[in-house]
Amino acid sequence: MTASLPALTPSQASQMRAELPVTEIRFGNGYASRRQAGLRPAQRYWTLVWSALSRAECQMLDSFFVEHAGTKPFAWEPPSLTGRQLYLCQNWQTINQAGALFELTARLVPHQ
Repeated sequence: MTASLPALTPSQASQMRAELPVTEIRFGNGYASRRQAGLRPAQRYWTLVWSALSRAECQMLDSFFVEHAGTKPFAWEPPSLTGRQLYLCQNWQTINQAGALFELTARLVPHQ
């Protein structure tokens, strides 16, 4: 069974970036031909930001990402799309904001 991302709501600073895989062939006369590369038309990458986390919440997210080791997919439902999808997280960072508050930023990539 696939685990779900812990139920902590990311901040409004979170961002989605879409990439369209395209193959391009350039001809000598300045023209180019482009076509979709692969079967999936768009890949959506998310940079999630959790602000004002307690030490325990920050450690919970960190432990979750370490446990999944960038190789085990987990379920998450993006705010702008319907339905849960599978993602991987291979990098994240933690910043001590002030005193006992932390910020964690993680980059989620779609599981293929």
